[in-house]
Amino acid sequence: MKKKNPNTSSLTRLVLLFPLIFLQSIAYSKSVNIKDFGAIGNGTHDDTRAFVRAINTGNIIYIPKGVYKIIGQVKFSGISNKTIIAQNAIIKNFSDTKGLLAFINGQNISINGGTWGRNKMPVEESKNAEDHVFTFVNIKNLKVQSVTIKGSGQMGISMIAVTNAAIKNNHISDCFRDGIYAHYSAKLIYSGNHLENIKDDAMSIHDYGINEQKTVLQNQGYAQAGHATITGNTVKNAYQGFSSIGCADVVISYNKITNTVNSGIAVFNSEKLFPGGTARVNKVSILYNQLSYNGGKQTILKKTFINNGQLTSGRSAIFVGVNDKDDLINNPDTRLRNIKIENNIIHSSYVNGCYVAQVDGLSLINNSFTNCDIDRSNYSGRIVEVSNCTQTTIRRNKIIDNRKTVLHDAGYDIINVKGNISGWTVRGHIDKVEGYIR
Repeated sequence: MKKKNPNTSSLTRLVLLFPLIFLQSIAYSKSVNIKDFGAIGNGTHDDTRAFVRAINTGNIIYIPKGVYKIIGQVKFSGISNKTIIAQNAIIKNFSDTKGLLAFINGQNISINGGTWGRNKMPVEESKNAEDHVFTFVNIKNLKVQSVTIKGSGQMGISMIAVTNAAIKNNHISDCFRDGIYAHYSAKLIYSGNHLENIKDDAMSIHDYGINEQKTVLQNQGYAQAGHATITGNTVKNAYQGFSSIGCADVVISYNKITNTVNSGIAVFNSEKLFPGGTARVNKVSILYNQLSYNGGKQTILKKTFINNGQLTSGRSAIFVGVNDKDDLINNPDTRLRNIKIENNIIHSSYVNGCYVAQVDGLSLINNSFTNCDIDRSNYSGRIVEVSNCTQTTIRRNKIIDNRKTVLHDAGYDIINVKGNISGWTVRGHIDKVEGYIR
């Protein structure tokens, strides 16, 4: 009896399966052109229906050069594997009260290129809290890259319960809320984005600490939002540069942030925003950033704003601490852990250079602070403030005031800090001592 080749059955199964795999591959990568579904792209024809049909039908959706009129928000729920390629296309939302594009409950969503926004620039914050240009809720594997967003009554990009997102090389401007926003989201990259004229945080990631709201995040294996890299972004004219509440494992590096009303970078616990929240900042690194003209009067979206937050995140260019139950820094209960602030360059802050409080495990090393305290506020003057910290290493920080009229009162003010403190370089100060350790 002829012996059966043990590999024959496996080979047969593979041959039989190949057509199915091939057909699935074709289905997965089905390419469509939006104009094949009736889009005109002349700026006057209503292309909304064509958008909906094309995105529902294809996996790769091409939007060729043209100006496309959309009326209201185009919303998709429960669909996956969609790549929108819109290089050189302009997509205008002709609604004054609704967002533009939303994906809810899906995975593998990508938007590449195109200019997206309002037909008419908004003149005030929208009363519709969901009036964002892009909205993503419960999405796994998201890419938004090389996109221009111009004009939003709320946020440019809003992400809720998103995991594994890359937001790269986008130009986002003229938003009445955050430029790039995420909460209860993890494994995020914000890289190479340029943001300007943002009337809230240019970029943000938050965990508000309410466990029943974090089911999706926890099901993805993350106990806490964050696990994010914020690198190589530029921000100009924003209320705040980068802000993060209650997140873990975040690296903020090589960003250039200028002209903000409050801080350039703010990382903190909030005891007021969601009382009873359990999220606490842990393992955040602030490295090699360049911050200038933070904490002072700015004109954003044709309105002038002044810094009224010097007992909160408007106190300094870098703010790391706790906003208490009164949303101030006066009586904090919670603490942060494992914070690195290293190799940053802070120049011409309207207020102080750095404020750090309530941290267990602080590294404040090799930062430079030059010509700060421009506004000579009652709350500023001692350029680096550190209080109530343990397991602390502070060394090789430079605090320089080389202006003709010196404005720094003193280089530093260290209160109730346990650890190693050494190697200050302080030049130019009004007080008789270079700094205070109490």
